[in-house]
Amino acid sequence: MPVDLGDGVWQFQTALWQTNSVLAVRDGDALVCDPTFTAGEIETIRAEAAGRASGAVHLLVTHSDFDHTCGIGFFPQAVVVAG
Repeated sequence: MPVDLGDGVWQFQTALWQTNSVLAVRDGDALVCDPTFTAGEIETIRAEAAGRASGAVHLLVTHSDFDHTCGIGFFPQAVVVAG
């Protein structure tokens, strides 16, 4: 379940390792940062983004560890920016 951080920003934390993903929505567009690594968790983030955003989805991947990159394929229409 996402934690509402206010101002259109939600945090998702994995059960294993407690890594974090963030969804930010502004003016209909969504930014997903580091979309986690299990299929169920990624699907939860994808569904939240789809339900809250009416426009483009962008993915920000801070680095190439697998727990940051596994979610990319769940967002086939997204613009991906990776560090």
